[in-house]
Amino acid sequence: GVAVGAQLVVNPQRNHHVKPFKAPEAFKNPNIIPSVALDIADPNQRAGMRLLSATAVPIQTEIRRYLAKREAEDRMWAIVVIQSYFRRWKAKLMMYKYLYCATKIQ
Repeated sequence: GVAVGAQLVVNPQRNHHVKPFKAPEAFKNPNIIPSVALDIADPNQRAGMRLLSATAVPIQTEIRRYLAKREAEDRMWAIVVIQSYFRRWKAKLMMYKYLYCATKIQ
């Protein structure tokens, strides 16, 4: 097969279980053009803009995924810190209650 981007294109006649490479939507639909490219008269430049926008989508997707994972991890650790403070407060409260009961019994 031939490596295209992150996918491997293989002969579909030999491997029926492998789907062929699917081109990004910008290659098929000429209406998906960035707003900057609407003013470009040269068709080669417009095609280049479509190609750039089509290649920018996976990069933006990965960046958004990375930022979302990082934010989720930050929130998780914030929850752990809040839980630890609450558990410490609850443990101290129980300790003071036990100390009060022990002094009351004596």
